[in-house]
Amino acid sequence: MELSGYGSIKTSDDGYILGGYTRSNRTDSYDFWLVKTDNNGVELWNRTFGGNKNDMAYSVQQTSDGGCIMAGVTRSPYSNDCWLVKTDSEGVEMWNRTIVGPNEENSPNSILQSPDGSYIITGKTGSVNSESYDMWVVSTDPDGYVQWELTFGGPVKVMWQCLSCWLLTAAWLWLEIRIGSLKRGLISG
Repeated sequence: MELSGYGSIKTSDDGYILGGYTRSNRTDSYDFWLVKTDNNGVELWNRTFGGNKNDMAYSVQQTSDGGCIMAGVTRSPYSNDCWLVKTDSEGVEMWNRTIVGPNEENSPNSILQSPDGSYIITGKTGSVNSESYDMWVVSTDPDGYVQWELTFGGPVKVMWQCLSCWLLTAAWLWLEIRIGSLKRGLISG
């Protein structure tokens, strides 16, 4: 069995969630892998998600409802596309969405839930035969349906990961400020 962990965060119940991907000896493909532990690191449950494609999770976050959102890639015959899996608090899949990006290589690096329940995803997009990628930003509604997406061009190789994290943080802060301003305006007005 092959295992690879990509993200871990402390949950609201003082436990942890761990995300990544796994490949068992029975199959030739990878699946998303999600593990929940208590505050002592004792495994509470362990789930995999995927099919006969290579599905590899690169980011995991706890959601406001106590569940989890995972972002990674799913491999089709001609491209890598972004794949989201949303679970409840017990790791049971609620929905999954494939987001086909603008190029043949579309890989998320990070996902965050905004205060309104929607999601912001950052990553890279480009051609598998090219050595450069563009930054890719996707916003979805709370059910994972794309609302908008942007690409920022230029010959970006390794730097896209750092820039992606910075852009995700900046977008999240902007949403926090914007929603906070709207709430203050509604309360005072």
